[in-house]
Amino acid sequence: MQYLIGLAHRKLLSVQTEITMNPAMPTQDLVGYANPFQGTDSSREFSNGNTNPLLAMPWGMTHWTIQTREEHGHGSWTFRYGDRMCQGIRATHQPSPWISDYGNFSILPVVGDVGPAPVARASSFRYKDTVMRPDYLRLFLRRYDIQVEVTPTERCAHFRLQFPAESDARLLVQSILGPAEMKLQDDGLEVEGAVRGWDDQGLHRAQAPEGFRCYFVLRSTRKFARGKGLLKLLRHDGPDVQGDGAGMELMFAEGADTVDVAVATSFISVEQARLNLDREIGTKDFDQTRASSRDQWNAWMGRVQLEGADERQMQTFYSALYRSLLFPRFFHELDQDGQEIHYSPYTGKVEQGMLCADNGFWDTFRTVYPMLALLYPDVLGKIINGWVHAAQEGGAFPKWASPGYRACMIGTHMDAVVADALVKNIQGFDRKLAYQYVLQNGTQTGPAHGLWGRLGLEHMRTQGYVPCDLVGHGTSRTLEFAYNDFCVAQCAAQMDDEDTARTFLTYAQCYRNVYDPDVGLMRGRLASGEWLPDFNPVEWSEPFCEGSSIQYSYMVPHDVPGMIELFGGKRKFVTDLEAMLAMPSSFDIGSYAHETHEMSEMAAVDFGQYAHCNQPSHHLLYLFALAGRPDLTQRWVRKVLDELYSSDPDGFPGDEDNGEMSAWYVLSSMGLYSVCPGREDYVLTCPLFRKVRITVPDCAPILLTVDGDLHPEARVSEIRVNDRVHPGPELSYFTLRAGAHIVFKNSKTPPETVSGKQEQQTNE
Repeated sequence: MQYLIGLAHRKLLSVQTEITMNPAMPTQDLVGYANPFQGTDSSREFSNGNTNPLLAMPWGMTHWTIQTREEHGHGSWTFRYGDRMCQGIRATHQPSPWISDYGNFSILPVVGDVGPAPVARASSFRYKDTVMRPDYLRLFLRRYDIQVEVTPTERCAHFRLQFPAESDARLLVQSILGPAEMKLQDDGLEVEGAVRGWDDQGLHRAQAPEGFRCYFVLRSTRKFARGKGLLKLLRHDGPDVQGDGAGMELMFAEGADTVDVAVATSFISVEQARLNLDREIGTKDFDQTRASSRDQWNAWMGRVQLEGADERQMQTFYSALYRSLLFPRFFHELDQDGQEIHYSPYTGKVEQGMLCADNGFWDTFRTVYPMLALLYPDVLGKIINGWVHAAQEGGAFPKWASPGYRACMIGTHMDAVVADALVKNIQGFDRKLAYQYVLQNGTQTGPAHGLWGRLGLEHMRTQGYVPCDLVGHGTSRTLEFAYNDFCVAQCAAQMDDEDTARTFLTYAQCYRNVYDPDVGLMRGRLASGEWLPDFNPVEWSEPFCEGSSIQYSYMVPHDVPGMIELFGGKRKFVTDLEAMLAMPSSFDIGSYAHETHEMSEMAAVDFGQYAHCNQPSHHLLYLFALAGRPDLTQRWVRKVLDELYSSDPDGFPGDEDNGEMSAWYVLSSMGLYSVCPGREDYVLTCPLFRKVRITVPDCAPILLTVDGDLHPEARVSEIRVNDRVHPGPELSYFTLRAGAHIVFKNSKTPPETVSGKQEQQTNE
């Protein structure tokens, strides 16, 4: 079937969930290199990442961020770098500004009687006084002379608040959207609450079940003397409040100079939130919780150790690794017996087992999941198990989940995630059930609302392509469905369903039906069989999704040899790719009403029509290697790594979607890239660093070494794997997992000479 195919000194202090591992702690405080502000200097008009600075644990259920603005709905931001006013520390579950938040509320310590509206209560802060790490935030509120420290656990946050001496210390807890309720308990030390925090209106929106709530328990080490309810920003006396946008103003008893406040969240109940609080924080003081969070981050990040990286490269790499480990989030919780349970946004009930949420597979299948397979295979199986439960409860794999079905983007790329896991023998999920839902994607046309499935699939099966005059983004759908069909075939082969595998391999060749030899590119095709007239290769037109023909034409990762042959052979294919990179970065907005941020981002850098700002281009540079020119892959990948990424607030060349942009950097800087998730091979190119050591539990270490010059213009003259010359640009996942030592011998020969040698190989 092959053809189908800080410093960490302490032990972990908190009780861990099911994803815990226990490797030796790294000797470096690697999490200290990660900058959560990376990519936060963004707007609707231009994205440098479109990220929020998130305090979180890897795959944690609840994140925490600095709220500097209260925007709602599609295209909303909680934080933008350069904002100077903090409105609160926000519990957030927002995976993207294009997919709005839910289950959110803010916490802000204040002094005296202040207006509870976000703008009225806000305090200035200085970035130079702020410490922001994945595991720790220290923020000084200048208006109130209060120091705020926060450290996260998987479902909780631990605050340490330092108020001015003898001040009128208070705490504002405010829901963001929809119905909420809060109550100060009789002991004066705890607040119970429930918030919806869901914007039911807008684009890509799926209705949450009516009973959907995020519950929380807030526990203080200093007693609240009294509390006032906030409703529609008006105060009223009494220990409880309920209604839209409800909040509480909590007044501390005298002497509240330093206070620990622990906050736990749950999507199940207040009782479960209290259980989460007892399990993850319990009686620990702030420093103990912080040490635990730091040690866990360092353990996860410590699976990749770099040698020969300068300070800036260390910061960029570990910032990218941090972003790669935030999504999807584990949505389940542990009951009193330690068993996984979860609130299901699909059934509206509490269900058994794991669940995942907040992922867009059109983005993440390309890089995040192949990275997880390589660095975190023990977690990947659990993640897929969570998606299988989502399919069982909702009836189909989601295309976007936040927390349940969302109608966003095209294709059914959970097919790729499952295929990649099956061919790489990832354990931890029900293979038969996963295959059942993958096969469903390939055999049932998706509903018109687009929450799941492949809209237009019936045309693919009857005509061999999706007509662009009948279904939006028809050519992009054709190309992505063909790849999805390949993934179905791979799954079928792994499940010994040979007839289905052969059928879907045939379907996977339908990409040829939208190739026009007269223009040498993929093109919109009408239901009549005619080509859409007035072809313009740089027009971001209706047949394509977030791109033009020239970018989408290479979306055939599953049949690169066939695509190269279709384009006229290796020499012409390489020439065309080089021409794409040399073209002006001009574009025509086509059917769009205005210039989109993706167009602007492509035009802002000198990479021609190669749009690294968006996902369809991310495999293109590796096609050089598969066409016989690994030197060009090395040249252009290095140029992207050096010029388009940093750990700064403008450190991404486009939207950082659920870790996809970051995982591209992680993989590429290590010298490994999966062009076709669903196959076991990774394409090799020279690492950015002298040595990369990958250590995964129950696997032999992987060592990648550069022997020779690390200068950007140096080129690999030979690759040796386990002391043998490696003949091609690809290496099997199983060779890596068995403990490969890969040596890249970098030549000091001028690039022209190396390219000349490669030219002969390309022409053969």
